[in-house]
Formats: sequence, structure tokens, C-alpha cells
Amino acid sequence: MMPFQPATRVRSGIGRFIFAVGVAAGLLAVGVPAALASPQPAVAPRAAAAIAAAQTPSAQLVIGELNPYTARSYKLSASYSGCIFSVGDRYEGTGGAAVGMAVISCPTPHTYRVQVYLDFHDYANGQEYTYRENANGTPYYNYNVGVWTGCATNVYAYWTTYARISIDGSTYSGFFKSHSNQYYLAGSSCR
Repeated sequence: MMPFQPATRVRSGIGRFIFAVGVAAGLLAVGVPAALASPQPAVAPRAAAAIAAAQTPSAQLVIGELNPYTARSYKLSASYSGCIFSVGDRYEGTGGAAVGMAVISCPTPHTYRVQVYLDFHDYANGQEYTYRENANGTPYYNYNVGVWTGCATNVYAYWTTYARISIDGSTYSGFFKSHSNQYYLAGSSCR
């Protein structure tokens, strides 16, 4: 099984130039999420394989925690083997706002910096835009950490969360993505 890597590397200077021109043309052609449009550093933490979050009727929705129905979880590899990085929405309850959230859990404590972006898809022009973000990269030292964006209230949209992570001072990873969400009204209730 080939490892899943959220970002791509290019080796030579001319290769980088050709790659950059190709990427720019591709971004303009297909429309890319605003969170993905910025230049990405080399991948530090990377995923061994994407794993789907359990989406069974028994999955409990708990206000203020990661919504298991929108979350996508990734097993990290190499130095961070045993760590799980999950990206989705923070559940706000019925009539709740849209809030992007990322959660990291490891068997040993680490220093984490997590950046989270809540994007909405605008079908009028086929683009995604970052609506709320938490990109300050505050360091947290623990076994697990949850980081979320600000609230998006009273907006009908297709919501998707993107996140990247730095562990123990590494460069930030490429972007990890939640499941694309259904079109819904982000309500006015926000914790």
C-alpha cells in the first residue's frame, strides 16, 4: 500500500518552475479551496493511509466535540506512528453554527501546532473560500488536542474543513481535509 501524502515534492529548479506553472493553471481551471491555494512547505507529519471515521447510527453527537459524521481521520506515519489526526466539524447541536475542527491524538505527549480553515463552496463561480480560520498555530503540549475555528452563523453553504499540523517543531504538513459536507444553514447557536 502506498503512503498517502497531502502535498507533492519536486526535485529540480526547472522542475519546480514547470510544476508551479502547471499548478497555477490547474488551480485557475478547477477552482481550489482558499486554504489550499497558498504555497505549502515540505510535508513533515504525513499520513500512512486515510481511514474513514465510523459512521454508524451508534456514533454519538456531543456538543463541542468533533462530529463523527463529517470527520475524516488519518493515521500518521514514521516518527508519529500511532498518532491519529482527524479533521471535520465541531458539533454545535440543532440550529448550531458551522465550526471547523481538528483533533490530534498520540500515544505519547508532543508539542502540537494546528491550523484549521472552514471553507465554503460558492457554486455561482465554482470556488471555495475560507470563511473562518484559526491559523495562529498556538503550541499545545499534551497527548491529544482539539483546535477549532470561529463560528459561521446564519449562512447557507457547503462547508468543508481543512487543517495542517506541526509536531514538535517540524514544518507544517500539507492540508488534510474533512468529508465534504452537505448544504446546510449554519444556525445562530455557537458555544
